[in-house]
Amino acid sequence: MKILGFIAAAAIALAGSFAFAQTDLPKLSASDAGKIQFQSANRGTGIDILYKGKAKYDETIVGDLFLPSGAGKVPAMVVMHGSDGLGDSTSSARSWAALLGQMGIATFLVDSFTPRGISSTGADQSLLTYTTSGIDALKALELLASHPRIDPSRIGVIGFSRGAAAAQQAGFERFRAAVLTGTGLKFAVHVALYGGCTQYGTTTGVPILHLMGDKDSYSSEENCKRVTDLINAKGRSVRLVVYPGGLHGFDRESAKRRYVASYQVWKDCANTTSMDDLTSQIPGNERASISQLIAYRKSCMGTGLDYGGDSTSAYKARDEVKALLAKVFGQ
Repeated sequence: MKILGFIAAAAIALAGSFAFAQTDLPKLSASDAGKIQFQSANRGTGIDILYKGKAKYDETIVGDLFLPSGAGKVPAMVVMHGSDGLGDSTSSARSWAALLGQMGIATFLVDSFTPRGISSTGADQSLLTYTTSGIDALKALELLASHPRIDPSRIGVIGFSRGAAAAQQAGFERFRAAVLTGTGLKFAVHVALYGGCTQYGTTTGVPILHLMGDKDSYSSEENCKRVTDLINAKGRSVRLVVYPGGLHGFDRESAKRRYVASYQVWKDCANTTSMDDLTSQIPGNERASISQLIAYRKSCMGTGLDYGGDSTSAYKARDEVKALLAKVFGQ
């Protein structure tokens, strides 16, 4: 494994006490592939802390970089897993990474959990903030952009469930700029499968594709349509595709339907937050404070997640993503 940056091993051991300097950007060599460690934000980072410039980049995470054969610069996709982590070879993150690799696209399969000692966040999403997951995605972009074989203008992100929320969040301009200050880097495309539907705002202007099923028990189709409309009202290019009969995890290889009683869900919540100024709206309050938003989210949260694959929806989703990436990456 290669640890990037100028941080010494001794400093990594003491990482919890201070924020890492952001002046030296990571640098990869042409031979770098496989498992690569990189710095990201503290697991408890909140969006308000990030926007105030007080985020601590004091945790090390890892990603698996797979490069297609041949020479010349190639496009790449950062792959963000869901609440169960990377799982086995049949997990959405791993199976999509394999598919993208077959298309000649480099993939960077980010593991936000294992290095942090987390196995799953399904029953307790507070173990890792959604803000930190979004930061993980952008720090992976920063890392890949330095690789001699990867075209920095053709790096996208794809995520699933919690990872989809990260892929969506990374597309908001103020969020991007807060993480990648002064670099000018941004993803070329964002693909989210059954992600969250609570945030809106000014995006970076690149294509954003959200795929979900109308039987999703985590987020409601109504909320997702409302948030998509709010974003597109600013003239941005977000496309929501809803598959009839699709559950959460409709793209999984296994069609077996499962129910996890302990998993947290927010399908009955109707809150939204502007990623431009962090104003939040909850029923009966158009300018809710952070404490009011947290209280509301606790009151509307439910438990019990239905999930399972659907071959028809899965094949349609693959065709949808392939067509979009062919257009964006020019291959």
